[in-house]
Amino acid sequence: MKLHVKLALLVIFLILATGSLSAFLVSQTMHKATVERLEKQAMLIGATMAEHITHSVINKEVVAVSEALEFFLERMKDVEYVYVVDFDGQVSAHTFKGGLPRAFLEHKSAEKIATGGIKRYFIRGVKILDIYYPLIPGMRAHLHIGMKEYDQFASVMILRISGVAVAIMLLGFLIAVLMSRRITRPLSLLSDSLRSFGKGETEKEVKYFGGGREIAELTDSFNRMIVDKRHAEETVRFERNKLINILNSMEDGIYIVNQQYDIEYVNPVLKNDFGPFEGIKCYAYFHDRTEICPWCKNQEVFAGKTVRWEWYSSKNQRTYDLIDTPMKNADGSISKLEIFRDITEHKRAEEKLKKYAEALEEARNNLEQKVHKRTQELKDAHEMLVRKEKLMVLGQLSSSVGHELRNPLGVIKNACYFLNMKIETIQNEAVKDNIEIMNREINTANKIITDLLDFARIKEPIRQNTDINQLIADTLSKSLIPENIRVNPDFVEDIAPLSIDPIQVGQIFLNLIENAVQAMKKGGTLKISTRLIDDATEVIFDDDGCGISEKNLEKIFEPLFTTKVKGIGLGLAVSKSLAKANRASILVKSEEGKGSKFVVRFREKEV
Repeated sequence: MKLHVKLALLVIFLILATGSLSAFLVSQTMHKATVERLEKQAMLIGATMAEHITHSVINKEVVAVSEALEFFLERMKDVEYVYVVDFDGQVSAHTFKGGLPRAFLEHKSAEKIATGGIKRYFIRGVKILDIYYPLIPGMRAHLHIGMKEYDQFASVMILRISGVAVAIMLLGFLIAVLMSRRITRPLSLLSDSLRSFGKGETEKEVKYFGGGREIAELTDSFNRMIVDKRHAEETVRFERNKLINILNSMEDGIYIVNQQYDIEYVNPVLKNDFGPFEGIKCYAYFHDRTEICPWCKNQEVFAGKTVRWEWYSSKNQRTYDLIDTPMKNADGSISKLEIFRDITEHKRAEEKLKKYAEALEEARNNLEQKVHKRTQELKDAHEMLVRKEKLMVLGQLSSSVGHELRNPLGVIKNACYFLNMKIETIQNEAVKDNIEIMNREINTANKIITDLLDFARIKEPIRQNTDINQLIADTLSKSLIPENIRVNPDFVEDIAPLSIDPIQVGQIFLNLIENAVQAMKKGGTLKISTRLIDDATEVIFDDDGCGISEKNLEKIFEPLFTTKVKGIGLGLAVSKSLAKANRASILVKSEEGKGSKFVVRFREKEV
């Protein structure tokens, strides 16, 4: 609907509403004045009529009263009825041809009336003013006159006023049409221009076609707005072209996507890698997917957050460092601008560097291990050299002193033997005990000298086939086992003879038995067993003595190391050398306070 039609209808509606309201107010005012005039007239008529019939009513001249009422009814056109209530409160005369209406038949005796009044009734659809007036004030007798509530002069005046109102409304309609055409025509042109302006058409300016100073100012303002928008569009177009040129010249890939996952822009770098983008969703363009990617960052970006992440493209086997940032458009919407930085070579370099670092770390660890190993070897070699020097000196000393000591020890031992023979008849136990002590100490000294001589020069073993079980039994028979120590042998019967030097191996067994006995000062059990394991024969010496501490376990085979009060620490060292000479090894397991287990393992089995 045209603007001028809307304005005309609005003006007409206002005129009609105003005219109707004015006519209503005028008619109400006239009606009120008419009613007041009728009430005054009726009261005057009632007073005149009451004065005329009062005498007849007092004398109860009913016929005279009725004639007076009929005469009055004929002369007054607006009077509908007249009736009289006598002094007893009963209707004595009336002008109703069909009899009194029901409302008056149900009339009760009136109270005493001091002054007149008016009541309103509807009789046969007509609004009646019922005027009552006392014949004598303060008495029951009174007169009722019914008059129509109608005034011909007032009706005529209402018709005239209505006609004037209609004429005013018609004149207002014409004026509204003329004014609306004058006012709304330029407004319609402005409206059309605004509609075109909203569509982006800013080439034409609006011409002034009248309508007053306000319309002229509005037209000028609109034209200025068109010019400003034209300049703004030119600026935006320039900046957009500038931005596109910048994005097109960047070495990094750039693309822009809206909230519907439609790609709005892709720069040449990405086009070369992924191809044309028109009409393709971003998840299909980059990932060949038919639905949104589970890892998509769009919602975070559209919420205003900048996200940086790394992505590997299976399409071109490239790795990209991605930066997603929100971009506000001219219409207020938000798009996502994503920067693709190809870091494939950087990642490859990182992988190579990582491998180089790992290799370098491994080489460093190996070098440290080698240095540590070499240092330990040098340390061991140095210790071995020092030990050899000591042992050389010890060997030289043992060779020179050993024989010299054995000779006087032999003489002393013979003397002890001679004394034992001479004192058999002497009942002196103290002398016997002392001689026994001398024998034991001589044996100990002899054992030390033997160890020194054996350690100084290990002779080449004289091998012969030997029953290992029998060799153990012979060694046990030569050993001094205290009564509080129980020996528990457990031999495998079908062990083949071993090609060994029985004297040297017997010396090994003797040393191990003596060590076990010395470790069980409070008594215990020494279990000696043999067994066959793969290609080896093992002899196990298992005691429940005091055991060996962890810190001393690695030193027990070193020469001159001992934790005993007696002895010089050559027993196990000599045993190890003898075992090596007979192609055997000695293994040990021990825990302090829980005993020790020595295993002599012979590798070679010969018949």
